[in-house]
Amino acid sequence: MSPESLELSLVVILTGLVVVFAALIGLTALIWAFGKIFTTISGKGSKGDKNEKVEAPKAETKSTPTVSAAVTTDEEDDVVAAISAAVACMLGSGKGFVVRSIRRVKESRPVWAQAGLLENTKPF
Repeated sequence: MSPESLELSLVVILTGLVVVFAALIGLTALIWAFGKIFTTISGKGSKGDKNEKVEAPKAETKSTPTVSAAVTTDEEDDVVAAISAAVACMLGSGKGFVVRSIRRVKESRPVWAQAGLLENTKPF
């Protein structure tokens, strides 16, 4: 390999890297500018919004979950316990909640879609 071809290869590689990174920086600046323009136009980026206090919804302060639904069998007790544990896990520790009722949600998928879902998620 001759020194001229090695020098030409390095020039081409460096030129390509510089062009690619310059284009990426330009696109980043363009997207940032569009974001600033659209937030200014919509009025959401005004300085008065930053100083306003947003109140979070108040949660009930009971520390232990209670279930007021009529539960009769051990299997239903297990389901209620599992649902309560899932809710507690999602809310995090320190937040109280009350499970007032548990009811089955009407199935919104057609039968053929449910069959396809079951077929595609079947274990090996």
